[in-house]
Amino acid sequence: MGQKDYVAPTKTIEQHAVIDLNEFIKQLHSIVKERGYPDLMEQSHKESNSDTGRNVSFYWYAVKKPSSYVKIYLEVIFSATVKNVSIEHDEEKQMMQEGVVSVSLTGYIMKDYEDEWALKTQSPTRKLLREFYDKFVGRDRIADNESELNNDIKLIMGELKTYLKMSRVD
Repeated sequence: MGQKDYVAPTKTIEQHAVIDLNEFIKQLHSIVKERGYPDLMEQSHKESNSDTGRNVSFYWYAVKKPSSYVKIYLEVIFSATVKNVSIEHDEEKQMMQEGVVSVSLTGYIMKDYEDEWALKTQSPTRKLLREFYDKFVGRDRIADNESELNNDIKLIMGELKTYLKMSRVD
């Protein structure tokens, strides 16, 4: 197993909005793909109906491989409590959802994900060599990957805020 480093703080937006929930989820999926994460894996998905409305929550993660040594993981945690409302837009009635939508993004870097430098009984110096590589030789590349992850999260959040018509406070 490689070394996992959480380098991106969790960023969360929460907004009371009137939106098409299915369209918002499609947009979220599209935004993440546009940032270079080709596959989104859904780890969990829960939906339920209650007196307060429909509750939807899911957890996605996406992977980007900038090199054969590093993988960048992006985690998406989504939750919404909404109820159906009918609105009139351009003299047409549309069914939308009104309620609270919350999206949290965080991420981490997985170094040596193929376990090339793992501690093996026949060669215990490999772990020491990996630590040396991480601290001195590959430090700039790893820092670039960390910066890329933080930038991806910032840009995704910016696009989601725009979609939800929130004012940006950067």
